[in-house]
Amino acid sequence: MEEFDSTPLESWSSLGWSTEKSREQSEKQRESYKKAQAQIQKSQKDEKKAQWDNEDLFRILERFIQNPYYDELVPSITELLQISVPSRFILSMIALFYPEASLHILKHIGREKDIDILLSLHRDEAMVDFSENTLHPTIRNWVSTWIHAGQAYLTDESMSVVMQKKLLHVMDTEKIISDTLSRGLTFFFTTRNLRVHPSTMESYARHILREYKAALTDSLSTADTEITYVPDFWEDAFFGFSK
Repeated sequence: MEEFDSTPLESWSSLGWSTEKSREQSEKQRESYKKAQAQIQKSQKDEKKAQWDNEDLFRILERFIQNPYYDELVPSITELLQISVPSRFILSMIALFYPEASLHILKHIGREKDIDILLSLHRDEAMVDFSENTLHPTIRNWVSTWIHAGQAYLTDESMSVVMQKKLLHVMDTEKIISDTLSRGLTFFFTTRNLRVHPSTMESYARHILREYKAALTDSLSTADTEITYVPDFWEDAFFGFSK
């Protein structure tokens, strides 16, 4: 009896297995493409939010920088812009003492009437030493309102997730953030004729940043975790070239 040649059968089986494998790879590729496409759309949407924030920042900051009353703060604000600090943080910070930024944020979070607190702040007739125990109620109320408004603005659903993550990163790595906030606090209390100690303002700045970071962390815990922020990524350096 002639022996059965199994080679063609084995070749056919191999072809069938290969076809099945190709089908599985194609399915995985399609699934990967869908996931990538969805991520691109999410990122595009997030970038549009960031772009809109920057447009708001430009309009408000341009007028802020041109106002000689705030000249002493301009160098610090410039430093924040140089390291690309998210615009919402800069707006939130100057909202303590710049009414246009205050009104922009309060309108955004639905608390526009709270601008009256800023516009009716107490001011001592002569310079006196700052004391938290004797701080005038209007000043205490405004500082509290400002902090909570900033938290709401930075964690609002319209806030870019990428920018939230970037803000957390720079808060952890850039000392200029705390220094600028401290200078802003000093400027604000000085306008109320309150003489402050630098270490006190530095302590206040650290406390406020902890509050912001806690709010951002909580907000991001429910956000889309697939949208990532990669700090200091330069394509040239990654591919073997120096920037």
